[in-house]
Amino acid sequence: MSGYYVSISTALIASLVNAVMGLILAWVLVRYEFPGKGFLDGIIELPFVLPTAVAGISLTHNRNSLCCSFSSARS
Repeated sequence: MSGYYVSISTALIASLVNAVMGLILAWVLVRYEFPGKGFLDGIIELPFVLPTAVAGISLTHNRNSLCCSFSSARS
């Protein structure tokens, strides 16, 4: 039962923090103009455009990736 309690309470706290920070960020993006606003908006939309699996595959299977540079340095 302790594992369930920790999981549910952690998920609840993370959801509440995410909701508050998301509302603040959305309010700032809609209300104000500032340098880098387009970049910040693009970073926020990136997970919708690029799924996590695609990012992971491209990071691990690219010749210039950090993962491959370590493996080629060893051999």
